Amino acid sequence: MQEYIDEIYELPSVDKFSQTERDESIETTDVKKQQLIIDIFKDFGVEVSPSDIYRGPRKTRIEFYLARGNKISACKRLEPDLALHAQLPNLKLVAPVPGKAAIAVDITREATDALPIGNGLALYDKYETNGRLQGFLGVNIEGQPVCVDFSDSPHLIILGTTGSGKSIALQGILMSLLLKYDPSQLSIFLASAYGATFPAFSRLPHLYSTSAHSVKSLKYNLALLEKEIEKRLQLFQITKTINLSTYNSLIAENKHIQEQVTNTLKIDCSATTLEARLDLLKKQIKDLLHLNKTSKTEPVLLPKIVCIIDDLNYLMPIEEASIYQLLTHILSQGPAVGISVILAAQTSIFTRAFPDLLNHVKHRAVFFSTKEAECKKILDIQGASALPVCGVCLYQANGKNVQEIQTCNVTHEDCVTMASHWDRY
Repeated sequence: MQEYIDEIYELPSVDKFSQTERDESIETTDVKKQQLIIDIFKDFGVEVSPSDIYRGPRKTRIEFYLARGNKISACKRLEPDLALHAQLPNLKLVAPVPGKAAIAVDITREATDALPIGNGLALYDKYETNGRLQGFLGVNIEGQPVCVDFSDSPHLIILGTTGSGKSIALQGILMSLLLKYDPSQLSIFLASAYGATFPAFSRLPHLYSTSAHSVKSLKYNLALLEKEIEKRLQLFQITKTINLSTYNSLIAENKHIQEQVTNTLKIDCSATTLEARLDLLKKQIKDLLHLNKTSKTEPVLLPKIVCIIDDLNYLMPIEEASIYQLLTHILSQGPAVGISVILAAQTSIFTRAFPDLLNHVKHRAVFFSTKEAECKKILDIQGASALPVCGVCLYQANGKNVQEIQTCNVTHEDCVTMASHWDRY
């Protein structure tokens, strides 16, 4: 299968997607703001020098080096003065910048820059995944790509109110996965209420099963995933492996052994001594026995599976108990067998109806929410209600620090462009 895929499949190119160019005049304006802030600091007796400038989609971060003998506490007290004299009411002082020997001012702009999916995929295409399964979520305040590492922690929830950008974020993640992983490496399970989120991707060769558009089809497909888990666990038991990685390594090793045995059998031994021919025969028998012992099942590499479910709050209530049971089993057993789950829903389904599901999910993204209490339950911080209505989220990776992320702007034409690349296969 892998040889077949290597021969016919060609991964998509980011050149197919439109990208916006950087505006040099904006960069010049940001440099002038940096110099103005340096002068204001100097007026108040604080000496700083210019460092880097980062323009994210919603905020501009201007960094400074603080001269020796100047106190950070003195800088923090100057935040309202900087905002007043620089005429930047949305200015916030960061002192120090996490992980850097610098201070910074963050300026929230009135208008959010659009982040086309072409720009996002261009950043993701240069991102080194090191063989790990990672999906592109968006860019941080410094304009750097942020990827969800499913090898680090296998599951992700995306929460927020209607119109906050959850479905578009899912489309961006899916497109990034299709950019780097062919069907031999990745199978995809798609589900959304009424089929509204993934209509362009109904014929992907990656699909584990047909897309689920209703409660009935979701329940059926989740049951298929449950059977897939049992099947893979049985394979691991037979081959004495513990997870998908060790199983695939064993299969790859067996394939190498099989090739070695085949090549050895082709060697002409007519000119060798009897002892040498006996030793060769013993080695062949030993290798063949080892190959037979570990190949009682079909010796193929197993792809990872990513299960993406949008609008869970609309799909779940009718078959609440059975779908909850299936999801709990898949979330708990999925990591060992290479199954990752991405769930998108309104926050109340987790904070009120099914809080136990949160225990299995360490990657969490919260979009615009009107209830601070729910955000605090999910991320242990407040602030989601202050986010713009669409396209910006608070993201927590594997239970670590929360950062603000701008997701990509994905249009239906973008989805069709990506899907059309795979239609020919």
